Amino acid sequence: MERNQSVMRNDTLAEMIMRRAENIYNIADNHARTVQVCIDRFHELGANEQLKVLTERLQKLAVRANCDRSAFAFILGSQHVVS
Repeated sequence: MERNQSVMRNDTLAEMIMRRAENIYNIADNHARTVQVCIDRFHELGANEQLKVLTERLQKLAVRANCDRSAFAFILGSQHVVS
């Protein structure tokens, strides 16, 4: 355990940020795969209303992922922006 801590202390700030970003990406990727499975199941069940609601939410997330923070605040209103 001490060795891992000493290695982490020697990492640059950029390396720590990249490692954290990679960890967060892996979490998001796993959740995205789960959403894909749910979409397939909704199609199998003919759950069109649930697909419509989910589609709207995913579209908002896509906008959020592709915008810079100031454009995002303008589009959705600053009360929705999470720092």
